[in-house]
Amino acid sequence: MFRLLPLCLMLACSVLGAEEMTITTTVQEKDNRTQDGHTDFLPKEWKKTVDTQKPYNDLQGACFRANLHRTGTLKTKGLATQAQSLWTQNVGATESSPVVYDGTVYVGGKKGIYAINATDGSERWHLPVKKGVASSACIANGLLYMGDNVGTMHVVDIETGTEKKAITAKSLKVKTGIIKSSVAYAFEAIFYSVGETQLIAVDPVKGTLLWKLDPQSSAAYSVKPGGLPRTNSPIITESGMLIGQFDEKWGHAGMVDAATSEVMWAKRVDSDIFGCGDSGYFNTHAYKDGLVYVIASRGLHVVTDTAKNLSDLWHGIVTEGVGTNDFRQNTAPTLWKNNVYFGVDAGIVYGMDTTKSKKPKYHKLWEFAVPSKKPVNSAPTVSSEDGLLVFGCHDGNVYCLDATSGKHQWTAEVGAPVITTPWVDKGNVFVTTKAGDLVCLGE
Repeated sequence: MFRLLPLCLMLACSVLGAEEMTITTTVQEKDNRTQDGHTDFLPKEWKKTVDTQKPYNDLQGACFRANLHRTGTLKTKGLATQAQSLWTQNVGATESSPVVYDGTVYVGGKKGIYAINATDGSERWHLPVKKGVASSACIANGLLYMGDNVGTMHVVDIETGTEKKAITAKSLKVKTGIIKSSVAYAFEAIFYSVGETQLIAVDPVKGTLLWKLDPQSSAAYSVKPGGLPRTNSPIITESGMLIGQFDEKWGHAGMVDAATSEVMWAKRVDSDIFGCGDSGYFNTHAYKDGLVYVIASRGLHVVTDTAKNLSDLWHGIVTEGVGTNDFRQNTAPTLWKNNVYFGVDAGIVYGMDTTKSKKPKYHKLWEFAVPSKKPVNSAPTVSSEDGLLVFGCHDGNVYCLDATSGKHQWTAEVGAPVITTPWVDKGNVFVTTKAGDLVCLGE
């Protein structure tokens, strides 16, 4: 019997555990056997280190993938007419997706963190970071949170660019590694991944570690030779957090308690949880109305957050673009109204109706193939006021579709492949390219 807590933290992983945690508070025993037969020999006692009774805000319009549910839908107007480049600012080679907040674009680059005027592209401030920044911004209470490529979390005043705190992996006594995972701020704590395996919760004021979950060091699961669990950007909901990881062959989805990091359940999906450019090593999932949307290499899996039944509610299998060893990259899923959208390596973007999809079939609304047939690894973004969907492509273009019908609206050339997630704000579209350009598209 699974014990359900009022607030939980969700993840997708290949190995789970918490051997190094301090044990003080007794909790109810539960069945630790996962769907695929693994037993995660977890302690029966946990220390509550994050107060999940503190206020929660989904940070709509203030973090990567639009909000802490990572739905990819922004409450704004999109760009309906043919787009043109309004301005370009080079920030150096980056995998950071732009976040626009209160008229300023925040983005990481080769030489640090940039704040750019969204209207004219002028630089408002620049915080130098020696090894660069690949993660995307999270903004809460006037502060910007972004991790760098050597494991340091930077806490910056959004108005002045003054660094308030630099939280290093060494100071937290965790293994040093690149931070591609975008931060989730909730319950007055920050959650993010350091390196390829460590998920941590940190007090951003004191700069102290609240808890650490290192799946790779756990005896709970065996990692296949050559396989590494890898983390993506956390999803925080009113009842939890969600994160993705990858092993050599199989991916897992699961849930852990945000207060303690106790693993509640784990579900194996039938293919790799892999992606590109989603400001996390592997694809960020999405969450809406109690359902978890997990993208894997052969399609979309949909499961409930309670895990009463660990089998898929439905599974949208796609076959186009399967490459060597059936290995391919898909985008994070985007959720708008009753629909889900994602792109694949074959240069196709799919729209699916979540209400009409039932196991084992799914209901496809439409599919759109880019003329170049180049991979679409840029997760779509939807502007909710007009239902326009935008995404980038390896062919150096940004595309806009009607999210309901899939009808093509416009194509804009940006000069280099786009693997990051576009941001839409008040009729303008912002993207970063592999050439290091931050581009603003408008009328």
